[in-house]
This record gives sequence, structure tokens and C-alpha cells, in this order.
Amino acid sequence: MSKEELPVFKSDDPSISVDVQEYETISRSSTWWSAISLQIERGRKRIALYLWNKQNDGDNWKRIQKYNIRRRKDWEKIKKFVEAHLDDLAP
Repeated sequence: MSKEELPVFKSDDPSISVDVQEYETISRSSTWWSAISLQIERGRKRIALYLWNKQNDGDNWKRIQKYNIRRRKDWEKIKKFVEAHLDDLAP
């Protein structure tokens, strides 16, 4: 079974379309989907974290949240905070 395509913005204009190179689903249920992707957006590579909600029509996913990691420096701050607090989470 092949991976389902992420429901990201597509356009015939490549300057505004999102080209997903690779992604990993973090979690998915019948109504929620979160994933992280490596993508090209506006000519630049980015890592993006997404959260979508399934719409009432049952066919479409609506993006609820998107967070871009654009620089290694940003990632280092995120990583440092997460690693410092992982033990605070439930097992």
C-alpha cells in the first residue's frame, strides 16, 4: 500500500505550490492527522509540521496548524526544549 498524499496546497503555479519531498505521519485517526514533511515551498526547502482535521463531508482535510522550521538554529532551540521536558510527559 502506498502512502496517501498529504493534503497540502497545490497549484499549477510552481512559485506558490508546495512540493512535498518526503513525510512521516506522527499520528492519525478518523478525524485528526499530524505529520512532518520535507518540502519545497516558494523555491526553498523547509521542514513543516502540520495538523489537519477531517471535514464533515468526510472527504476533505482542513489544515488547522502549520509550523515551518526554516533554519537549523530554530530546530536547535526546539530540540533543546523538548529534550529537557520529555521526562515530564506521561510514559
